[in-house]
Amino acid sequence: MGGKDYEDLISGVDALIEKGLVDSNKLGVMGWSYGGYMTGWIVSRTNRFKAASMGAGLYNLVSIAGTTDVNQLICDYLGDFWINPRIYHQRSPVYYANKVDTPCLIQHGEEDKRVPIAQSYEYYRALKKNGKDSILMIYREWAIVLVSQSRY
Repeated sequence: MGGKDYEDLISGVDALIEKGLVDSNKLGVMGWSYGGYMTGWIVSRTNRFKAASMGAGLYNLVSIAGTTDVNQLICDYLGDFWINPRIYHQRSPVYYANKVDTPCLIQHGEEDKRVPIAQSYEYYRALKKNGKDSILMIYREWAIVLVSQSRY
């Protein structure tokens, strides 16, 4: 999580650019759930993407370790939180919000049981606190609630 997976994705993007299949000036990045996590992680590591769309991502591995119903899945990647909490902090996009330069659209279902909605609120507020362009959209049954689209 936040290691070789990032390197693999970026090397894939580089290969597509090198083959002339993708315009490096028109890149976007998106993902949902683990892909949302990776999108949050990617934009904290590089500014090569023009926009990011992330849904129901795991942005704070410290807080999700005790609030998701699949916490063992994260342990399978990073080891037990109580043995090595430091890596959970190091691999959490929320702690690198100050490094994000990519405009971000964060989306989350209000009743998500697997990835608690607090994850998106935390990341959105961290981005806003750091003056980053971001929009948070909450899906409430059949309605969409736009939390904000302005700078902090």
